[in-house]
Amino acid sequence: MLGLTGDWMIEIATSLMILLIVTGVFLWWRRRPGKSLILGASPMPENLRRWQHATCLLLPLSVLFPVAAATMIIMLAIDFMASRWIPQLHTIYR
Repeated sequence: MLGLTGDWMIEIATSLMILLIVTGVFLWWRRRPGKSLILGASPMPENLRRWQHATCLLLPLSVLFPVAAATMIIMLAIDFMASRWIPQLHTIYR
């Protein structure tokens, strides 16, 4: 539909998605709990002040991108409910 420009845009988007998946696995591998292959929660970050700054950046962005904000709210709600209903998750994320 968009010709060669559209093909390049799709190629770039696909490459970035693959890069996101590979780097996600790599980062989990570096921070996996106890150096085991069990899927588990990574340890809590030591510097939570950095996360507070990230929150300050995410709030204005959520106004610009309301669908992303809705997704974040839904995921936080699911995470909260899962930690309430599954006691093992509650102790992991304490």
